[in-house]
Amino acid sequence: LFDQRSLINGKEDSASNYARGFYQLAPEYQETFENSMRIIAESCDFLDGICFFHSYGGGTGAGVMMGKTLVLWSRSYIG
Repeated sequence: LFDQRSLINGKEDSASNYARGFYQLAPEYQETFENSMRIIAESCDFLDGICFFHSYGGGTGAGVMMGKTLVLWSRSYIG
């Protein structure tokens, strides 16, 4: 169902701590996330949108994805 190259996962846990995910783990996953997004975007003729499936519960998923990486990526590529 999903292209394995576009899946990002890990065993790191922030113990449901948004700040730890935001400040400590985001730098570790940021390059991986950006490379995955770049590969997906470059394979499209017209990128209409992106759907993200991740944790919003306040831990690693929220801190890394919504808190830092997604915001930085969208500012860089979307404007």
